[in-house]
Amino acid sequence: MEMEKIKSIEVASGAILNRTVCLVLLKEPFHAWVRSLPQYQDQDLSDELANYQGVLLLPEETLNDEDTINEVLTRLWRKIAVITFNAWTTEIEQVPANFSSDQFQEWFDLEFIDSPIVEAEGGLMAFDF
Repeated sequence: MEMEKIKSIEVASGAILNRTVCLVLLKEPFHAWVRSLPQYQDQDLSDELANYQGVLLLPEETLNDEDTINEVLTRLWRKIAVITFNAWTTEIEQVPANFSSDQFQEWFDLEFIDSPIVEAEGGLMAFDF
């Protein structure tokens, strides 16, 4: 799986971002993958893996009346996977090769929260969606 480039954007103090929140929850196959990584083999990560919730701010129009969750997944599953893999390793050779959308659904659960109001300040990491 090709790793994406992250860019940093600056947000003015008190700026309001209109976004859809995507919570990324990890399932057992992802847990097993993390435990197989050399840098984590001597660590007990049970609590971290069980409680991990990746939070992505997606463009507000990500979920609209015409979309279904499956349509969103079709468009974004690769980027969500890359961002989540990057949270655990930056070594490209450790990321599963030929990761598929079926594997994505086995490894991750997603929850969407539409139209929260997020007050931001400082730098944010950004991917092009």
